[in-house]
Amino acid sequence: MASDGLPPLEGHKRKKKSDNGSRSKGGNANKSKVLVDIEWFTSSGHSALQQGDSGEALHCFKKAFKAAAEIEEIRVQRACAFNLGAAYVEAGKPQKGLDFLKKAQPGERGERVADLQFNLGVAHEALEDQAQAAGHYLQAARLYRSQGDGCSEGDTCMKLARCSLRAKDWTQAAQNFQRAGESYRVAGRLDSAAMALKEAGSHMLQSGSFTADDIITVFTECLELSVNIKDQNTLCKLYTDLGLSFSQLKLFPEAAECYEQALPLACSKPRRLAVVLQNLGAVHNTLSQYEQALDFHREAAALHGSLGSRRAQGRCFSNLAFALSQLENLEEAGENYLHSLQAFKDTGRCVCVCVYVVPNMIFKFSLVTPGISSEGHSITDCVYSGKQQPSIQTLNLSFVLFFPSLPFFFIAIMCLKLIPVTISYRKTFSRCRGSVTSNLIYPTLGQWWPSG
Repeated sequence: MASDGLPPLEGHKRKKKSDNGSRSKGGNANKSKVLVDIEWFTSSGHSALQQGDSGEALHCFKKAFKAAAEIEEIRVQRACAFNLGAAYVEAGKPQKGLDFLKKAQPGERGERVADLQFNLGVAHEALEDQAQAAGHYLQAARLYRSQGDGCSEGDTCMKLARCSLRAKDWTQAAQNFQRAGESYRVAGRLDSAAMALKEAGSHMLQSGSFTADDIITVFTECLELSVNIKDQNTLCKLYTDLGLSFSQLKLFPEAAECYEQALPLACSKPRRLAVVLQNLGAVHNTLSQYEQALDFHREAAALHGSLGSRRAQGRCFSNLAFALSQLENLEEAGENYLHSLQAFKDTGRCVCVCVYVVPNMIFKFSLVTPGISSEGHSITDCVYSGKQQPSIQTLNLSFVLFFPSLPFFFIAIMCLKLIPVTISYRKTFSRCRGSVTSNLIYPTLGQWWPSG
């Protein structure tokens, strides 16, 4: 941040009149004119910064700095160097900015100037020197707190948290986000406090260094402050992210409530709406509320399809099929598993797939990608039911591979012939041993997280 103005110029001692009084008078008049010019350039530079015109701001602050060199006024020169340095950083020239910032207040005294420490942190961060940046941000945060400037302290702690994230120190990041939330709350910026606490809780969960009770306390406080957020897009993102975090904590009723609050806020954004619908359906699956889940699965699948998100649509079909299978609507479940299979084939994301098995139906096993990827999949045996079990030799089926990330999506491997095989049967396997889950939780568009 650039300085809001020049140091106070009042109270300067007047020079004593000498014999060449006219020359002295002329010099003072010239100095006053220069100071007026500096004030004008500085004000214009700040206006340009507020309008997002960093080029014009840089031009104005250069003029001010050049004018300041004409007068013997150290405080003015340092103020102009500070503004010019901040403008260079804003313009994407952090090294030049750093050089001018160091001229602004050299020595120990500069360590006690909060705005200077903040801008030094911004410059080092732009130069990807995270350790130096964090040191300056920490010093600035302490100075802002001593001055009672909660807003600036909160902004600085958010910057400090981002440095911790780049260093992959999730615990320190969570603590800095939490401190930012507290600072914003004290300053009355309750919407910013809610967003900071949301980030704090998410990274507390990621770090693994905090108890569930501590994390829930932060999320509860975040929800209480969320009523102060007026922007619908921001509020929708907050509820969606909280829904994901509650899902990771296995607090699925709370997750469902967050997604339900996000639902009306996402109506104007089709892609976001599709994600919220998909997550709601997945959470209801986990709660065994399959009837409630059906409409969410169908709407999400249709919306993803209209948006061309074929892979996401396949996941929705898979979740829908599982819900239908639990309601014993096996025929429709099988159809949706086949839709899911086709979606993954279209995106080239699956191997040889056998979906849900329904009596008296013919399935086609088709090889999409030869070989088995090593992404932590586990092999489990098939359990067959009925008197007429399929023959391994006839079907060329040796085992079933289960993808943890594709719940209840079974991968059949043709071990003898890696070619498409069509089979018919009357009785087939009913389940696989081992625990499986049916749900996929999506934190943001383009990313997803399996809940179990």
